[in-house]
Amino acid sequence: MNRRPAFALCRGEDIAATVQCYQSLVVSLSSVSSLKILAESDETPPDCSTAVVNKDLSVYLQLQGALNAEVELEKLRKKRDEIQKLQHALSQKMEASGYREKAPPSVQEEDMRKLTAFFEQLRVIGEAEKKLDA
Repeated sequence: MNRRPAFALCRGEDIAATVQCYQSLVVSLSSVSSLKILAESDETPPDCSTAVVNKDLSVYLQLQGALNAEVELEKLRKKRDEIQKLQHALSQKMEASGYREKAPPSVQEEDMRKLTAFFEQLRVIGEAEKKLDA
């Protein structure tokens, strides 16, 4: 099997530190040849498959000539659809009558955090789609 390099785009130093702690373990347990940690300011490598883990972490697998943009775009579209469904359901819950009055402030804050994270994931997916379309 051909082991390919992977890259972890970490949005935040705490995320980068966590990934770095497990870097050698990830390489050992996965079928990648290496795992390089990238910051937001770093250029994402070309010819990569993209997996959006969450708003703080995206993982790129270098496919060196084996990248099928259509397949990758379809994966991203499915992920976007999944996030949009979750976002829609949460928005409906938050907009329901009585939510503001009945839900404890801690629940409302957590729901708002989740909603913000969904928007951020959708933004990240959109960026990944643009790179594949380029």
